[in-house]
Order: sequence, then C-alpha cells, then structure tokens
Amino acid sequence: VQTCALPIFCACVCMCVCVCAHVCVCVADTGPEADLQAILLKEAVYRAVGLAAYELYNEVDFDSWYSTQLTQELKITDKRYTMVRYRVVWLVGNWVGVKMSAELRPNLYAMFVSVLQRREALVVRLGAVEALQLSVDDFAFTSEAFSPFVASIVELLLQLLADVEQGDTKMKVLNVLSLIIERMGPSIRPHIGTLLQCMPQLWEESSHEGSSMLRCVILIALTNIVKAVEGDSLQLQPMTTQAIAFATDVKRPEHVYLAEDGLDLWYVPWCTSNVCPPLYSSLSHIWSGLHLWYAIFGVVKKKFILMRKRAAQKHVQ
Repeated sequence: VQTCALPIFCACVCMCVCVCAHVCVCVADTGPEADLQAILLKEAVYRAVGLAAYELYNEVDFDSWYSTQLTQELKITDKRYTMVRYRVVWLVGNWVGVKMSAELRPNLYAMFVSVLQRREALVVRLGAVEALQLSVDDFAFTSEAFSPFVASIVELLLQLLADVEQGDTKMKVLNVLSLIIERMGPSIRPHIGTLLQCMPQLWEESSHEGSSMLRCVILIALTNIVKAVEGDSLQLQPMTTQAIAFATDVKRPEHVYLAEDGLDLWYVPWCTSNVCPPLYSSLSHIWSGLHLWYAIFGVVKKKFILMRKRAAQKHVQ
C-alpha cells in the first residue's frame, strides 16, 4: 500500500501544492508527541515533507523550522521516538540541498556528530550516514565549514564501520568516508593515518565475505587518499602495491570487477609526481592480461598528456 501511496501523494502535491502544504505544515509544526499513533502520524508527515521538498520550497521556512523544532526532536530519547529521530535526520538530508543557509551548516555538522554516537540507535546512525553523504556531496559544501568537525565525524564513521556486519552497509559507510576524503582534498591529511589503519582489516574482511564490490570501494577510497597526499604518495607504497597487484591479477576471477579501479589507483601518483614511483616496476604482471591493454594504454596516454602540459607550463615560465 505504501509503495502505491507515494506516487499518488507526489501527484497530489504537484497539482494542489497549497492544500497539501497547509496540511503537512500544520501537522509538522506540532510539538513532541507521547501517543504512539501521534508519533506514527508525525513520522509520516515528516516523510511527506521530505519527499516534496522542491514542491514545498516556498511554503516552508526550513531554516527556522530546523533551528526551533527539528533539532529539539532529536533530543528526545524515548525509544518510541526513534522512528521520528531517524525521519528527522532523513528529512534534513533531503532538504539540505534544497533550502538551507550557509550559516546553518556548522550546526548541521554538529548534529551529525551527535546522531552518529554509539549511544544512538543503529537505524538513526545509518540514516545520518545517508544524510551526511547528501550534505557533503552538495554544491554549497565548503571544506572550511566542515574542517572543525571532520576529525570527530571520521572517527565516528570508523566506529560505525566496525559495528556493522553487512557488506552492503559497510560499503555505504566507506563510500561516505571516500567522499569526505575527496571533497576535503589536502585538508584531510592530518587524518590519513587514522583512515589507513582500518584499510587492511577491511580488505581482509572483504576476502572472507567474497565481496568484490566492497573491495572496489576500498580501492576508490585509497585512490582518493593518494590524491589528497599528492607528492607524498610514496609513503603509501606497501598498501597500494598489494592492492593494485591483487586487483590486476588476471589469474583471480575478481579482477573482472577490480581491474579498472586498480589501474586508476596505479595512475593517480603519476599525476602528482614528476618521476615514475618505483612501486610500478613490480606490477609487470598486468601486461599478461590482453583484455586490460585498452585500460593500460589509457593510463599511459593520460600520463603523456599530463607531461606535455607540464612541459608547456615550464616553457611559458
């Protein structure tokens, strides 16, 4: 029934936005509820407001609503209110790219630090991961506003990574960590050591689970780390060498899924170094895979283009 109701609701909002907005806003503006039926109704209304974020853009003063009511809802620790806390986090994630001022961003990141704590219900923590991903991947994201919270958020995400068991859930958390590394760039350097400590264990766990997709996410995370450290990527040589060798080993059936990401990890240090790092001399086995040649020549082509650009820049100077 719920699956059928969602498109009907969206159609109604598009056709009668004023009426639907009035009903949603009136119910959403009520204070904390104690009755279970009222809690269920509030959760449903919050979901409706999240689904119709673009349609309700002119009807909802989201900054004021977030500051005065939604943050207060997150402070209610009653177990029956867990579903509302989850839905509030989800709602904020849906609205952050639609209508949230830059001034509230620090408050938003502080909220993530609060709801990612281990004392919080797992469903709320996982909802926070999805909302955090939307917040970091937003056009208005700035590393300057996020920097004061990055250490705490990275630590909490690593704790969550250790707490969950499903491979798909680990992938979601690791994807957010990888996105944070990518968006923060060189600013993430002070936290690289903490991030690298969990990588070997994750790689080992993925081998037990037989999860090639999790290994793909690990390779992408390593690639973003190498980009962040720029010219200091040689310090990552032992870990990256093993990862690339495994991903491009044509004798392993997993290479079909991992080879492209492994070659990307192989290529990235070339972008930040004027010399070919010594680790590449130990990867000659990749040439035995004829079906990888196209990808390999693509990497080499990129390197030559990069060298020409650098030579041209030096000539101009």
